[in-house]
Amino acid sequence: MKRKLFHFFVLIICLFACKHKTQTSDIETTRIKNMIAEIRFIDYDDVFNDMENSTNALSEEEYSYMLFLDTTYIQLIEKKYPKLVDEFKYGYDFLDYSEIENNSRKRMMKFIETDIKSLKDCFRDEEVLTKILSNNSGQLPLERIRLGDEVYTKGDKIALFWLYGIGDEFNKAWKAENGLYIEHISTVMSH
Repeated sequence: MKRKLFHFFVLIICLFACKHKTQTSDIETTRIKNMIAEIRFIDYDDVFNDMENSTNALSEEEYSYMLFLDTTYIQLIEKKYPKLVDEFKYGYDFLDYSEIENNSRKRMMKFIETDIKSLKDCFRDEEVLTKILSNNSGQLPLERIRLGDEVYTKGDKIALFWLYGIGDEFNKAWKAENGLYIEHISTVMSH
């Protein structure tokens, strides 16, 4: 009798654990889908077309992100924000802008394998986005990390994005033939 009762309790515990895991999995899937729905891609070329053709002022922060993607327009930015360019040159002289195949920092980057060819589609894919969120610097479990709503892109090869958690991480993604290379740029600790 005790043995049958023991098996009954084990069965009840297993059923509860499976149901809880399914609920947690459903919640996480919904959370990832919501992040994907909120992503807004800001393209490098669009920013500079607006800067040259419009009187609308863009944020200084948006221009700083453009420098992380490419420094082609650094002189144009310097006319409007000289202090921003000085700080950028001082703090981020280690960045390598070469193609990912020739990038000197490639060996220090995390790699996410995927057959998806488009960089933007990588961020729109639940599985790849889950891997991106899991590739934080080990500070938090996946369910406590959030992708920022804006992803800054240059063509379909490079993207900048924030991961928010206890410490906010600024990262650069490089699209390669068979996946994404993730380069950690900086961490800002939250209070």
